[in-house]
Amino acid sequence: MRTVKGSIRQGSPGSWELTVDIGRDALGKRRRRHATVRGTKAAAQSRLREFLSAIDRGMEFPHGRLLMRDWLDRWLREEVAPHRRQRSKEGYTSLVERHIVSYIGHIELSRLGLMRVQVLESKLVATMAPRLSNWCIPYCLARSGTS
Repeated sequence: MRTVKGSIRQGSPGSWELTVDIGRDALGKRRRRHATVRGTKAAAQSRLREFLSAIDRGMEFPHGRLLMRDWLDRWLREEVAPHRRQRSKEGYTSLVERHIVSYIGHIELSRLGLMRVQVLESKLVATMAPRLSNWCIPYCLARSGTS
């Protein structure tokens, strides 16, 4: 098992820069990922632990160019499909494509802010049955790390 390393340094006041060493590529070049956390140092340490834990479990560190639609496609394929019946998978896919991807699918995951999620939530509550809107937001969007 390889050791994954990470570091935190303060940027501007209230901003913390995370650097995670994720190994080497095929040519031996070092691979690193960077992220910025606004808030307290404790929040930055918590986020760094989340990243390191995810990498240890075999998940990839989130790239800045990953679009919400791509993340949701991967989530449906890797998390929903293996654990749900066919009819449930079809329902999840339909809800995600119709109500989430159409509104925020074009946004980079790293730029998806709480404000957009709250606007989407308001929109879903107004247009969907309460049971569906209560499922849709927490189950899909909260897992993207924006909560």
